[in-house]
Amino acid sequence: MQVAKTVKCKIHSLTNIKEQILSHEYNNYQKLCQEVSACVDNNYLSDRPYSLFKTANRYSATVWGAIQSIKNKRQFDRIGEQPLYLRNDVFAVVENQTKISKHWLKLPTKRKHGGIWLPVIVPRKYEELLNLKICDSKITKKKKGWFLLLTVKKEVVIMKSYSNILAIDLGEKVMATVCGSFNNQRPQFLGRKVRGIRRHYAWLRKRLGKKKIPKVIKRLEHTEKHKVNDQLYKIARQINNLAEETNSLIVLGDLKGIRKSTKGKRFNRIVSNMPYLKLTQMITYMANWDGRQIIKVSEKGRTSHTCSKCGSKGTRPYQGMFKCPSCGYQVNADFNGAKRIAQIGLETIPSLDGVSLIAPLTLQEASHAC
Repeated sequence: MQVAKTVKCKIHSLTNIKEQILSHEYNNYQKLCQEVSACVDNNYLSDRPYSLFKTANRYSATVWGAIQSIKNKRQFDRIGEQPLYLRNDVFAVVENQTKISKHWLKLPTKRKHGGIWLPVIVPRKYEELLNLKICDSKITKKKKGWFLLLTVKKEVVIMKSYSNILAIDLGEKVMATVCGSFNNQRPQFLGRKVRGIRRHYAWLRKRLGKKKIPKVIKRLEHTEKHKVNDQLYKIARQINNLAEETNSLIVLGDLKGIRKSTKGKRFNRIVSNMPYLKLTQMITYMANWDGRQIIKVSEKGRTSHTCSKCGSKGTRPYQGMFKCPSCGYQVNADFNGAKRIAQIGLETIPSLDGVSLIAPLTLQEASHAC
């Protein structure tokens, strides 16, 4: 299985000429994307679209990248600025220690034969990734300067044998409730800050909206996104570290359809803004990069109102509490959901190709031990 990873590298110390060439390439690419977008919106892309956009000043690789990028963003009315596409066979990142930089990016350009070399900073902890296969990458422009989004791939052998199950229940108050078939199924509640960050910035936007300050509101959106993504990364890293320490198979609850909930206007607004997909993608990518299996199980009608101790249908006296009228079991609702996901995951394992557990603590034993 091939797994991809993207590393953000800073492009620095540009001369005036190199800055002009890079800006020229970037601006021309924006024009190309706008042309492609106009054709896509009007359903005017033929079977051989290159002839519509290919000119003497454009590489065919650049045209192909623009077409693919815009097609993927067709559902949006405005495409905005697009990162400059670099096909893997037209650029290179090499190590050449000089006074200016240790690593250099070769950027193809029609304005100079052979391209230009741009100094880049590759984070030290990711330098070894340059030995892997370099894939299609991008250059993006931010307020802090130019950045290379370098994508690499490696071949990974996914593990088939595990000692435990690590179940993850994604929630509204707590982003991820983690429960494993070890340590007496003691739960961990991760990501409590995410909801607070969301609510704080929603309140700020509401106040600033009354004062009609759109520039400040837009700036706040970027700040909020950065803070939330930082929290999500920490959650995903903590989960994968725990899975590695306990040799666990990760079982993730699938929240498909939760945004169509009819629990109330306020609740639906909060849920619709929670970054469940982003967190799921981070957990999956980190697990696959380490060669670890991850499976998703549907939560619909199987976790929120089902007792993890006896399997009967329970009630939710309030959002954070689960109570079973059959056996009297009363516990945190997210913890009950995580245990149910673990049980469903255990039932799912026999249907997976070659995946097995090595004498794990059974979930029933763990339930009685709690």
